[in-house]
This record gives sequence, structure tokens and C-alpha cells, in this order.
Amino acid sequence: MHFVSAAGAGAGNLGGALLLIPVIFLVHGGITGHALVASDMRITFLVAGVWYLGFLIPLWYNFPEPEEHSIPTHSIPKDGWGDALMGTKARIVATLSDLPRYQELVKFLVANFFYSDGIGTVFHLSVIFASSIGISNRHVLGSMCVNRAMGFVFSGFWAPFATVVSPKVCYAIVIVFSGIASVLMISMSVAWQFYVLQVLLAFVGVGGFSIGRSIMGVMTPADKAAEFFGYSAVMSRVAGFLGPLLYGIISQTTGNARLGFVVPSLFLVVSMGFLVATDIDRGVKMAEFDYIDARSDQEIPPEDPGMTRIESSGELRLRSDI
Repeated sequence: MHFVSAAGAGAGNLGGALLLIPVIFLVHGGITGHALVASDMRITFLVAGVWYLGFLIPLWYNFPEPEEHSIPTHSIPKDGWGDALMGTKARIVATLSDLPRYQELVKFLVANFFYSDGIGTVFHLSVIFASSIGISNRHVLGSMCVNRAMGFVFSGFWAPFATVVSPKVCYAIVIVFSGIASVLMISMSVAWQFYVLQVLLAFVGVGGFSIGRSIMGVMTPADKAAEFFGYSAVMSRVAGFLGPLLYGIISQTTGNARLGFVVPSLFLVVSMGFLVATDIDRGVKMAEFDYIDARSDQEIPPEDPGMTRIESSGELRLRSDI
């Protein structure tokens, strides 16, 4: 799973680099013969939209839907939007009620939330901060292209490394280097430092998101993958504004834009704390043995006394009493 997740991250970074190259030429007049002014920059959003549709439409028509896993019959909609919404609500409520059984997965979700918020704040605000200290748009856009290209290169490193050490160690390394990137933002003053920062962000970005997804994948029960990955997506959207909001409050209150980068540093410390508290092996075991299948004859490993069997209403599940 590490290799699949890393390949996806690498492909995404490669696509971003391939899109940025013509955009850079367009912005600086390499295509039209004259550089775009601020009011013309909106054309780049049109380019991005066409790029998305160019890949989305073939995917929509050619990618097969995954086979359904064992889903409780009460959550399967019969017909129409009303039944679909009620079925969705039933599954969300059922999954939320089951959260205490997936303690390790929940802890990792929280760790991933604070990591995403921390590194996302550094990445997105680095562009604004670079412009505010006088780094030209040419260097800003060029460094973004370097970021995506290096993300594609680094994607080939993390999956093999995760098999040599462990996914948890990999994620911890990502958090540490993300903290270093946050500190570098505080001291950045010239263009070459911004390029170094973007290379470092590519290293930790592709590592964090690819390893994070694969860890979630192995700790998530197959029949609840949509729900838990949905929760993760919602949490990442929340993380998209919480960090910048706190950054803005601190920067405006203190009058020091550099001091605002203390926020992502603190988020990364919290992320590390939850990661250390996460027992990934135990989370994987819970996912592997949590089956909704009355015919399952899977036995609980004797070495884990914290797992107990529960059989009721035609369902076979495992619950942790720890």
C-alpha cells in the first residue's frame, strides 16, 4: 500500500509541475509575447479548470466502481435521493458510534489533522510571505514548479524507506523535518532560501501525505473506508483555514509576520504527540478482524488479550476493552 500511495502522490506532483510550466510561460509572456498584469491573472484559473476536466472526464467514464463490501442492510438506500441521504446518515451515525472501538485510528486521524494543518499553513503562506519580503513573482512561481518536480522525485524514496524502517518512524521523520521547514520560514530573507524551503516542503509533503494515506488505509476497516477517509477529508479542509486564521491573528496582534509561524510549529508538536501515542500494529489488527459477516470463522490472535468477540444480530465484530 505504501508504494501505491507514493505512486499516487508522485503522479499528482508530476501533473502539477507539467501544468505550472506553461502557466509560468504564460504569466511572464513566453506564450503571448507580453507579461500578464494582475487583472489578467484570472486566465490561469481557466487553465487549471481545463486541466482538471481533461483528466476527470475520462476517469469518470472509464474507472470502474469498487465492489461493495459487506454493508448492513438497514444502511442500503432503496431508491431516490431521500433514501440515499437517509442511508448515508445511518452509516455516518453508525460509524461515529463505533469510534471508541477504533482508538488507534482516531488518534492517528488527530495526528494527521495537526500535521496537515501545520505543513499546509507553511506551504500556502510561504508564497504570500515571500512576496511580502520582496521575492519576485518569477522566483515564487519557479520555486513552486521546483516543489512539484522534486515532489515527484521524492515520491520514489518514501515507500521503500517505509519498508526498511516502519511507517510510524517515517511519519515521525516527516513531522520533524516539517518543523525545520517552519523554523526556516522565520529566518528566510532571500530567493535562494525560498528555493531550499520548497525542496524541503516537497520532501516532507509527499512523504507525509503518501505515508499518512497508507497508514490510514491499513488501519481502516474495509467496510468503513468511505466514512473514515471522508472524515479525514473533512478534517483536512478544516485544517486548511484554522492554521492560516491563527497565523493571521498572531501576525496582526504582534505586528510581526514571522512570529506567526510559531502556530504551525506548535501544531506539529501536537501531531507528534498523538503519533507517539498511536499503536499502528494494534490498529491494523482491529481493522483486519473487524468483519461484519456472521459466517466468518476468523479467530482472535491469542497474543492480544484486549480483543474480545461479540456476536449479535447476525454481525460478527471484535471489540477492544483496553
